[in-house]
Amino acid sequence: WELGATALWVSDGTAAGTARIGLGMVTSFEDTMHTFGDRVWFGDKVRGAGTSLWSSDGTAMGTRLEFALPSGPVHGMRATASRLFLLAGPVALATDGTAGGTVVLSTWVTFASNGNKQPFALVGNRVLFDAYGSGGVRPFVSDGTIAGTRELDPTLDRLQPADEYVEAGDGRVWFDAMVVSPLGPGIYVTDGTPGGTRRMSN
Repeated sequence: WELGATALWVSDGTAAGTARIGLGMVTSFEDTMHTFGDRVWFGDKVRGAGTSLWSSDGTAMGTRLEFALPSGPVHGMRATASRLFLLAGPVALATDGTAGGTVVLSTWVTFASNGNKQPFALVGNRVLFDAYGSGGVRPFVSDGTIAGTRELDPTLDRLQPADEYVEAGDGRVWFDAMVVSPLGPGIYVTDGTPGGTRRMSN
């Protein structure tokens, strides 16, 4: 933070290799950054405008505003090989890095952070996130397209404040959820499909 604006820095981990890329009109840097392709992506608010998506290759000339976002701030990002997922305010989006290749997946996303600021969990080449669905907060799975975004299981209620999703490292994700009695709350694991989602414990 310098002179009333946010500066972007790059570093190779040494003092000599640490330098400021530039000090521009960015006034509200949102400390969520993620690599996608060969660039680093982040959300920022610019004077006179709302929150926008930026990317950088680590140089001043290669740092640019990509496109405006429908809302802000950016709460978290996650990337697959072909899509960057981000939560901007209550809106979940997926993008290929262009404005034309950006789609709104849900406008009613809910997110309870336990500290790591990550609303998405990777499950294969898709992501899990929480959004308002049929009668409550449901786990959703998405491949980055509108047609490929759906409730994982409409009987599972991720009533906030639920814990964040935990990636198991084997292509599965663990999470807590509530179902109607007599089962009540429990721990679940999923591979991103309804058939591959099962209850593990109370």
